[in-house]
Amino acid sequence: MMDYIDLLKEQCPPAIVEYVVGTNMAAGGKGPWPNRDFFGQDISSGCHIAALLYRSSILPSNIANSAADYIVWDAIDYFDLVPVDDRPVLIAAIRQLAAEPRLPQRFYPLITKHLIEVRDILAARFPTVPIAANATPEANFENFAYLRYLTAMGDPDALAQLIDALRLEPSPSFVSMHIDQIRDLNIPQRDAIFQAFINDTRQSLSPNRMPGIVIANTVRHYLGLPQHEGPYQPLENTGQPYQPPENTFR
Repeated sequence: MMDYIDLLKEQCPPAIVEYVVGTNMAAGGKGPWPNRDFFGQDISSGCHIAALLYRSSILPSNIANSAADYIVWDAIDYFDLVPVDDRPVLIAAIRQLAAEPRLPQRFYPLITKHLIEVRDILAARFPTVPIAANATPEANFENFAYLRYLTAMGDPDALAQLIDALRLEPSPSFVSMHIDQIRDLNIPQRDAIFQAFINDTRQSLSPNRMPGIVIANTVRHYLGLPQHEGPYQPLENTGQPYQPPENTFR
């Protein structure tokens, strides 16, 4: 396995190498790339991967929140492009981050999308599988995200609780948003989740408070099925029935 400083020098311009090597990941307030470029949009994939592996290989035990965040953001985008022989270095870093008191931003999407085994570590946060009533996504997002992760890892009890949590969520817009995220994360059980909602006629409201997206039609689109014939149930974010505004014109 190549030394990651050598890989960094091979893949990145000298100014980037100097910046990455000179960044103290235990000190907050410094971004991942020069010129306050958080996402590194003008930096090559090879350089992103080299920096990710270099940082993962020297991850400090007292890593700053900002450094943990940008490592996770890059890991989501580049995990599949990291050579297989080098992935244990990245996985070890992710497992270290899983034990942090404050999980990095987008940590749950990372471990869910790439099926990274951290259940043994997260068991300290979740001694039992959260029940649906305590995992509705708007009010209890971390419990919901953990259920989604366990579902992706093949836990049938978590799958049942995840579906029930979405059914209990009062806001149709939140349900639709999280169904979209389940699709984007490409979890193996996504079609089973979508099937559970093919007759869910709850309907969210658009920004101008007109009836909008129907949950059933969202999942039917993903499954390649025709739209639900209705009738639909337009609801407020509280789950209360939508009351159309009175016509003030005479």
